[in-house]
Amino acid sequence: MRKIDRFLKYLESKGINENRATIECDLSQGILSQAKSGKSDLGSKTIDKILKKYQDLSRVWLITGEGEMLISNDKNTKPSNESSVIEAILLTLEMQRESNKRMMEQIDRITKTNEELVKTNNLLVQIVGKRGLAEDASGAAKMAVAVQG
Repeated sequence: MRKIDRFLKYLESKGINENRATIECDLSQGILSQAKSGKSDLGSKTIDKILKKYQDLSRVWLITGEGEMLISNDKNTKPSNESSVIEAILLTLEMQRESNKRMMEQIDRITKTNEELVKTNNLLVQIVGKRGLAEDASGAAKMAVAVQG
């Protein structure tokens, strides 16, 4: 299950529609629709905004699907240090994954640009090569005329 699917499950359990969540969390218009369609998933900035508004939603559950969806409201229950460390690691890994994804997209764009440049270069080499042969033939013909003349 993707992060968007877990977030939608949370919203459904709370009786909150997507438009309301978008406004309450100050999200970009269409971000939830794009995530639902598979064009993207919830990024770390979006998750931070969601968790800032919906403080009973578990970060670990939202990101990984592990554990409980809701954080206990028992004020005597403090999250363990181990839980906080795990949460921080998960968030760091998520940010690194997003960074890696952006870098891979950039590498793909650079690779495509490079391929186009190689094609253009090869075409230019062919054009220059043909002109060079034509100039050599023209020069040889002129020399032959001069020798005969």
